[in-house]
Amino acid sequence: MKLSKKQMTATFMTAVLVVIVGGGYYYASHSIAKHLPGHVYEYTSVSGNQNAYMTFADNGDQVIVTPDKDTALKTSNSASDFQRKC
Repeated sequence: MKLSKKQMTATFMTAVLVVIVGGGYYYASHSIAKHLPGHVYEYTSVSGNQNAYMTFADNGDQVIVTPDKDTALKTSNSASDFQRKC
């Protein structure tokens, strides 16, 4: 089976698109935020002098944002700790 030049170009472009989309997804889900234990993520300001910690609920769409790392880690211990801080 011989592919035409047009089919080879389409196959190559599809492969490149898959690599770009897959790489972008991996970067967005693993490299942007520093993952801490539990459902806690650390975000650093562009200037690098301020941090924000985000704790996500185990289920649902709730999040707690705080500048204090200890508070963020404590809220990720259990669902009751998370609800107390909401």
